[in-house]
Amino acid sequence: MIRINLIGRKVKQKKSHGSYQVLIYLALLGVACVVLFLWHQSVNDELEGSKKRAREAAEKVENLMRVKQMWEAWQAEKADLDRQTAVFNALQADQIGPAMALQYLSYALTRLTDEAAQGEEAREQELAGWNPKWDPSRIWIRSIEIKNGVAEFKGEAIDHEDVAEFYRRLESSNLFRNIAPGTQRRRIHEELQIKFVEFQVRAEVSFVESALAWRDAEDRAARQAAEQQLAAQAAVDREAADDGAGPAGEPAGEPGSEPEGPAPTEPQAAPATPEGGTAPAEGAQQPAEKGISE
Repeated sequence: MIRINLIGRKVKQKKSHGSYQVLIYLALLGVACVVLFLWHQSVNDELEGSKKRAREAAEKVENLMRVKQMWEAWQAEKADLDRQTAVFNALQADQIGPAMALQYLSYALTRLTDEAAQGEEAREQELAGWNPKWDPSRIWIRSIEIKNGVAEFKGEAIDHEDVAEFYRRLESSNLFRNIAPGTQRRRIHEELQIKFVEFQVRAEVSFVESALAWRDAEDRAARQAAEQQLAAQAAVDREAADDGAGPAGEPAGEPGSEPEGPAPTEPQAAPATPEGGTAPAEGAQQPAEKGISE
């Protein structure tokens, strides 16, 4: 007999995968949020660091600007002081420069003595290009005019060689530069009936360097004098120490120690002197003389 199931079989329903996908999406979304948060945090930290570095750089720039302003102000003050120093040196040079020039001309136009002509001074003049045997009385300076840093000499000489010697002596000085020889004319004196040369020469004058050199020489001489005085004082002190006299006139040795030798005898009464004092007795110890002479 054929059986027919009119009820039918129970069909098993398949489970849906939608819930798993939602969970996966949520997990991915969470991971993305975490990654974005970490990236945002790192970017924010980097931005804060950049802002901090920018502030530090701005502070450094401000400090450098202040230092630059201070340096520019110092440079301006230094330039002002340099200008004042230059003006002071120029005034000092104008004050002592003409006197130095006249002193040099006086030396250049002075003949050496017989002793000096055989000494070191004559050799120094030869090294400078001078003729130590030249007679300066063969030349006469009629006028000296200094204007706008240029000195003009006018004079007369016996011969052209005398004028050349005068030029050489001017060139060897640091007071006169760029010697420009002028005209030289042969003339005859009306009364004496002798021939002579009338000459003219110009030279640039620089008193500032000579004044500075003169001031430096004075400073060096003062320092040398002070060093020599200190050396002499030290030598006198050493001589006094070698003689056994201390600074207060006490004999050398350990403090409080008595010198070896026989005991000193008591001095006798000193006779009266005509001045009303007493003369030192024989055998009495004389006061120590000062080893340093002022």
